[in-house]
Amino acid sequence: MRIIDPGIAAIVIGKINRAKELGIKLELASDSHLEPVHTELRQALTAVIGNLLDNALESLAAHLRDSPYVSVRIMQRHPNITVEVVDNGPGIPEDLLDQIFEFGFSTKAEKNRGLGLSIIHNIAGSHIGNVQVSSTPGQITSFIVTLTDTQHQKEG
Repeated sequence: MRIIDPGIAAIVIGKINRAKELGIKLELASDSHLEPVHTELRQALTAVIGNLLDNALESLAAHLRDSPYVSVRIMQRHPNITVEVVDNGPGIPEDLLDQIFEFGFSTKAEKNRGLGLSIIHNIAGSHIGNVQVSSTPGQITSFIVTLTDTQHQKEG
């Protein structure tokens, strides 16, 4: 695993430590790879990775189960960067999958929720990217976000 970008490495290490505090195993996939990126893309990736991992950790912490885990894979294949987060939390019911990217939509009862996935969706759109989600309730949920480094495209 080679996450050379210091800002992205820091967010992943911080989330790994937070997961340990919660009793959740969070692993960075061994084939992860990310070279240093420009500031604007680093900010976008930080928001994507931070929100996806926060959602996974919150979901697992709220629904205790044996061997809770989250895995994150970050792959750079110019000009694209893909972030994949998989967890074994409670999952997302199929009838809600179409709503999860709506601003303010949340399955949590607290106020001021439902922003993270909307932000991720907007970031993907502004980076000629996409968001894919699949979920089997009670088993596994996977988010795959692909962003295009448009600055790299202009240079290349």
